[in-house]
Amino acid sequence: MIAVLTAVTIVLGMRMMGALLISSLIIFPALTSMRVCRTFKSVIINAAVISVVCLIAGVTLSYVAATPAGSQRCSCQSCNDGSVYSSRNCEKSYAID
Repeated sequence: MIAVLTAVTIVLGMRMMGALLISSLIIFPALTSMRVCRTFKSVIINAAVISVVCLIAGVTLSYVAATPAGSQRCSCQSCNDGSVYSSRNCEKSYAID
């Protein structure tokens, strides 16, 4: 079922936004949640939550700044991914043995 929903999302998204933008919209939430969660179920749930939050933030920012919504959503997800990555690296570098 997940594969069918993913395929439909990709096909419809490519027609609306283009190949590069839709690939980043699908990859960023999964990448971010894989860095935080350990089980497959929690990765899927966390990726869905991250995607919805970044969608709302991106649409709001695009309305305020009068920019395209797709690019703002990608920038929100990129910032989210960068903050998770940097916080995980800080935890590793300051770990006490």
